[in-house]
Amino acid sequence: MLFALGTNMGIKRVAVTGKHGESEAVLRRVRHLFVNRPNLRAALVGSFLVEQLHD
Repeated sequence: MLFALGTNMGIKRVAVTGKHGESEAVLRRVRHLFVNRPNLRAALVGSFLVEQLHD
């Protein structure tokens, strides 16, 4: 999902060319449910905090 958005390929192309066995509808549903501003922000903050703890 993030690959499709990050590379600007789009969900449709990733669904067609991917060897993951998921349909375009499933990928769109995952994006709708989980890839949003609050979740991305939480992931970045969590990643930053883990890095700070390891330094």
